[in-house]
Amino acid sequence: MLDFNSCFSKEIEAQMERLKNKIIFDVLRPVSVAVVLGAISSCGGGSGSADNSDIAHSENVNPSAEMNDSENTQAGALVDGSWKLGDFIFVTDSDTEGQAIQNSNLGNKTRIVVGDSLFDSSNGNYSGSVLRIVLSTNGSGDYVVTDEVGAESTFDSGANVAWLYVIAGATSQQATQWDSTETSGNLTVTVNEEGRYFVSTKEPIIVSKSGQAGTGVVGAPDQISLEFLNISGKPI
Repeated sequence: MLDFNSCFSKEIEAQMERLKNKIIFDVLRPVSVAVVLGAISSCGGGSGSADNSDIAHSENVNPSAEMNDSENTQAGALVDGSWKLGDFIFVTDSDTEGQAIQNSNLGNKTRIVVGDSLFDSSNGNYSGSVLRIVLSTNGSGDYVVTDEVGAESTFDSGANVAWLYVIAGATSQQATQWDSTETSGNLTVTVNEEGRYFVSTKEPIIVSKSGQAGTGVVGAPDQISLEFLNISGKPI
């Protein structure tokens, strides 16, 4: 089990400086989704090729999604740009501090990173989440989800493959990360005229705990179900 405490202090200072340019209130909030994403990426969680381009501000991922749709959330229904981890639902933030980027300038793969609101505490210990998807740059179709090593070694083959991880608990700094495995499941992908990828699970997939910051989410299971609907980011 990876422990990311050793690098948290270095990342917090750098990331909070970036956040101050976008957030004019509550600047000293202990941690944000951006902080956790930067900390875990820089400490080796997820892709070793992660860089600061993963943390970027952009316009709403999908204007049709109602980001404050409490009725849908309470009913357990997914809206465009949302993901469900176990019993907890997160929606891509549409405010100025929201994160939603798609980086397709990576040769044979495309990377999408989204985060929910920095200040949404509705999910208790699980509040604050980041979802990262890395998939073949092959356009629309069905994709097989595997682990990072399997996907990265397959991208050159032209196959439709993907790997992903999800983080929860960013708001309290007690974050846990779960990664896809060799036999995680399948995704469906649609690409619009602008080259923007919209990615959804075909069925809930099982992700496995791979690391944590601090003590991690209290009671976090070793494996948990994940599903999402039309996850997308602004192409950069």
